Amino acid sequence: MIPRLLLCLVITFIPSTLSDTNQNFDALNTSFDRKRPKCERITAEHCASIGYNETRFPNFAGDENSEAATATLNGFSPLIGTKCNPEIAFFLCSVYFPMCTEKVPDPIGPCKPLCLRIQKDCAPLLNEFKYSWPSALDCNRFPTANDGKHMCMPGLTRTSSEEEEIEELEEKTPINNDYQLTKDIESLSNVVDGRCSMKDWVYVNKTAECVPTCSTTLDFTLTEITTARSTLVVGSVISVCFTMICIVASCIRGSVPLSARKPIDKSLFFCTLCFASSAGLYAFSLLLKDKIACIEYNENLLYAVRGFPNTKCTLMATLLYYFGSAGRLWWLMICVAWRWNMKEHSLAEMEKFISRAHIICWALPLFLVTMALMAQSIHPELVSGVCLVGSASHPQYQIFIALRELLIMLAAILVLSSGCLNSVHNSVRSVTSNSSSAGCIGFLYPLAAIFLLISSFQSHYNPMLGRWTPLAAFQLLADPALGTLIGSAYFVYILYSCYQTGTIGSRIEKNGYLPASTVQVTSNGHGLAGTTTTCITGPQMTSGSLYHQVSAGSGGVPTSIGTYYSAGGFMAPPPTNVSPPAPPNRPVPQVPSS
Repeated sequence: MIPRLLLCLVITFIPSTLSDTNQNFDALNTSFDRKRPKCERITAEHCASIGYNETRFPNFAGDENSEAATATLNGFSPLIGTKCNPEIAFFLCSVYFPMCTEKVPDPIGPCKPLCLRIQKDCAPLLNEFKYSWPSALDCNRFPTANDGKHMCMPGLTRTSSEEEEIEELEEKTPINNDYQLTKDIESLSNVVDGRCSMKDWVYVNKTAECVPTCSTTLDFTLTEITTARSTLVVGSVISVCFTMICIVASCIRGSVPLSARKPIDKSLFFCTLCFASSAGLYAFSLLLKDKIACIEYNENLLYAVRGFPNTKCTLMATLLYYFGSAGRLWWLMICVAWRWNMKEHSLAEMEKFISRAHIICWALPLFLVTMALMAQSIHPELVSGVCLVGSASHPQYQIFIALRELLIMLAAILVLSSGCLNSVHNSVRSVTSNSSSAGCIGFLYPLAAIFLLISSFQSHYNPMLGRWTPLAAFQLLADPALGTLIGSAYFVYILYSCYQTGTIGSRIEKNGYLPASTVQVTSNGHGLAGTTTTCITGPQMTSGSLYHQVSAGSGGVPTSIGTYYSAGGFMAPPPTNVSPPAPPNRPVPQVPSS
């Protein structure tokens, strides 16, 4: 061990290159040109017996040539001489003279556990002489172990006790968030002297940032990316198909007078239409990904990011966000219409309700889109390649996607809870027989929104997961999934309505009854002798069984004839305990001529 006094004197003469190195601390994962330099032999004396003899520049400290790296490494000669750790020389050589092989496109540096061992043993010695651990040797910048995308040198074999010490030291070591492997564009843009440190990323002079190429996969495997895009296409196609079927069925059913169900039907129709439009745009974006989400820059096809004027990407993201927001608001209107429909309303009130719903559901998304454009939150989603609002960073996603989902979900839960409480405490039933089914459809959105929020929080608090899990899949496929859900629910709703009207209609025709709205009855001398007629039609109908009675005097004419109505406005056959009228026993008197 060199005496402390001698060590102090030697360190005093450490070359100025050490301070120059401190200015390059942000350059650990140094960038490499697309035409990577060839390997060259190591000439530094400290690295003569480290197990390899070829290196590549620039190194992990940003040195461009062997002379600069040698001068920097010589500044650590006093530290190497202390032998504070047996691997100190190997570690420093792996940083300033990383291993080079033609089989691997990038230089191979030290692994993070090796760095932690060196820092644990040697940093206290530097602290005694008022030197801090160089930022160029920050252990958080090195890969933890060899994997499919990053290679590193682990150094000498260590024991299990040493591994526990390293884990303890790693927990105490502050994490440099700038080098965490997240999906945020800001944290992935490691730029050094106009070059990028990550593979398949290109430095753009205009924005001074690194931009991924359209062929990059990041931490996702090719199978995961293929699965994501295929699932997105299939979900979009299913949503569009369900919507087309529902539109056709709705047009066929449109000839039936269903005034009491008009607000619910309108909300269901436009909700399904919005999500189908969003799903169609998703499929279109996937088919033309390279033309919409990518731009050409210096013979490279790059994703369109902030600073690049890409009208097609902005327009597509705006339309997707607009129709997605409008579809969610129309789903909220389904809940509101179900609650509102628990009381009787005139046709004028129904039209007024629908007009207000149109204003809310079409105007409010415009405000949200404007805010998203002002925040510059549009960016291609790197797994699917679709331009989306909120993909640029996690905070923007939480604001424009998760917060929107949370607010609409809470509003829907509030309305549905109010309707349920009203149903329990109020004996008056809803106007339409299908209101209960509309309420069930309304409950589907809060359930889906909860699942989406769970996936959002998982992605926010565990950004290192980076795998194609079901939660991550639903986060990406939210709109096509909601479109398929509302489309199938609307289709079942139409089938249920047609089943009801078809069954009732056949029984009406069989028994010879006519709807009350077509019956015009007077009570004057032109009717049956001694009869009085009461007719209940239109808005006066309640949800119970309504009928009009034809009462007769004491001439053998039946005491009453019942004409019964279903809640949907159709006439149903009389109850079984009411006997059909018998023919009169006396001739009907002639009506006097006028």
